[in-house]
Amino acid sequence: MTIITPIHRRILLATNRRYHSKRLSFPVRKTPRRLQASLASVQETYAPPPPSSAPLQHQFPTPQTSTGTSAYPVPERRRRRWDDLPIVTPLSRYQEMIKSGTLRSDEHQRTIVEKLQALHDQLRDYKQPPVTEIVVRTPSFLQRLFGSQAEPLPDSPLDLPKGLYLYGDVGTGKTMLMDLFYQTLPPNITRKSRVHFHAFMIDVFKRLHAFKATNPPGDDPVLPIARDLAKEATVVCFDEFQVTDIAVAMILRRLLECMLKFGVVFVLTSNRHPTQLYKNGIQRSSFVPAIDLLMREFDVTDLDSGTDYRKMPRALSNVYFHPLTPEHSTEINKVFDALTAHDGPV
Repeated sequence: MTIITPIHRRILLATNRRYHSKRLSFPVRKTPRRLQASLASVQETYAPPPPSSAPLQHQFPTPQTSTGTSAYPVPERRRRRWDDLPIVTPLSRYQEMIKSGTLRSDEHQRTIVEKLQALHDQLRDYKQPPVTEIVVRTPSFLQRLFGSQAEPLPDSPLDLPKGLYLYGDVGTGKTMLMDLFYQTLPPNITRKSRVHFHAFMIDVFKRLHAFKATNPPGDDPVLPIARDLAKEATVVCFDEFQVTDIAVAMILRRLLECMLKFGVVFVLTSNRHPTQLYKNGIQRSSFVPAIDLLMREFDVTDLDSGTDYRKMPRALSNVYFHPLTPEHSTEINKVFDALTAHDGPV
């Protein structure tokens, strides 16, 4: 029996390591001296290829002009995003609606559309000035006595387009024209509002109530409210502009005046001429300055053309008539008469 002592065990392990290291080919780690020797041997045996006269395929000569400059044009400054897109105007949309049969040609109505088109063209180059913050201060006793303002209003922008005041009887197409203008506003007008005048004044009175609840008595609420409204919309379209309440009559002039000073453009539709607003109302003399403001700052235009578009034939209410009865025959004859009313003999 062979006894393996610790010394014998160490000798056996060392022998096994030498045996396996000879059988396995481990990569030899090259020292810096060995690397230099290898590079020197490669450089002695390396010969560069002869230069080729043919140019490489991926190299293209830059075209030059007679003056030695590049023939490529200098890239132009990128235009604004909305300039790259076709702009739909009120006049083009109106003509499309006539061609499709949605509207009938009306010379007087076309004149109104041309005014909307002129305002549209002015708005394409219009930029509302920044609405500055105004510190509301309580007016002094003398200011309240003589009716002077605690804070002066800014000057109106020099390039402020003149607003439109469109009035006429019911059925003259006021709302349709306003929607036509609002839907075709230039793309640079990103802040806009189209609202019924009654809903607008309800919102104004809510703002008045909130201002009085958070400010001391005597502070002017109209100026900061007009400033906030001017921040929300550059173009405001009022449908059914009407004044029947004394509370509206008392603040309307100051509100419109402040918003115009802040660069807001208005388009209004109403059933009455400005001089007929708030007629026979209580303290109407206090509302007369608002009428003067409308006549001075707006292009007042009459929409009455003698045509009531509500009474014109509309689309069929029924898809078909069945069964064939005398009542249905009468309805079919009405539809036929309506379709051929403005045509020649059939």
